[in-house]
Amino acid sequence: AAAVSAAVMVPVGAQADVTVYGRINTGIELVDPAVSAADSTADVSGFGSRLGFRASSDLGNGLTARGHYEFGIGSDKRAGINQTRHAKVGLAGGFGAIDIGQQGAALYGNVHFDRSIWTGGVSDPGSRTSNTIKYSNSVGPLSLEADLRLNGEHDEGDTEGFGKGDGFALGFQVAATDSLVFGLGFDSQDESDRMDKQDDGSSKPGPETDWFGASAMLTMGQFNGSIAVGSKEVTQSNTTTETDIVQLWLGASLGDRTSAVFGYGEAETGDNEEDKLVFGVSHNLGGGLRAWYEGNSVDKNDPTQDAKVQHLFGLRYDF
Repeated sequence: AAAVSAAVMVPVGAQADVTVYGRINTGIELVDPAVSAADSTADVSGFGSRLGFRASSDLGNGLTARGHYEFGIGSDKRAGINQTRHAKVGLAGGFGAIDIGQQGAALYGNVHFDRSIWTGGVSDPGSRTSNTIKYSNSVGPLSLEADLRLNGEHDEGDTEGFGKGDGFALGFQVAATDSLVFGLGFDSQDESDRMDKQDDGSSKPGPETDWFGASAMLTMGQFNGSIAVGSKEVTQSNTTTETDIVQLWLGASLGDRTSAVFGYGEAETGDNEEDKLVFGVSHNLGGGLRAWYEGNSVDKNDPTQDAKVQHLFGLRYDF
């Protein structure tokens, strides 16, 4: 994305380098629901439009202060700023970097579950984590992320994905060669000291959730592919539910400006199985503008329901 940079004065008088960036991503969404009695829908929708600010200041002695704000913006109706996607402040140096706030999840950032344009894989972990202290570093071909989440008030209504309870995570990537990258991640989240009200008026502790994931991504000329496997284990009131996930992606550059991606995912929870097919194509029109299409089909292998089908047609402008 093209960025606009400027220098601004912060209150303490230090000089900060600030980058302003954004994305306007809006299009048409056609949905054919799984329930045959329900009507198909057509809607103009926003797809992750955002406005962001990155800032950094040189503190000397090899240290850099940094901050990052990114807001989700409604682009299909008068919604304004509707969420905080990133909000972190930190310090970077020869030791790596430490950031605190809402930021990218260590598992999601290192394991390639989702390479779609918008619709995601069959069952993805959250892409951001709230209430987080995060350490990151890179040494040669190895990169590492580790985070600790502290959420004593359980403000789950204001969080997305991970961050609804106390927890921790580790994520690794290893570039085995210039074209082959392996990823590994683990995340544990504990909400058991929060009581959830049930329909019958009783209460039970919140869940404990453990995620594990591993992936490999290979690039060969204009083609690339990845495979990710994962396991999600949720324990609540002495009952444990495990979901096993496999996600495959194939991508290709079709000329200088056009790219395509195809994905297949399968998630199994006990006797229940869900399959998802995704196909997307994106064409760069130049000047930060691109046109894209993505379609997907979700089949829950329920004989009483058809597969849910979505078609998305969008225009995206990055600046």
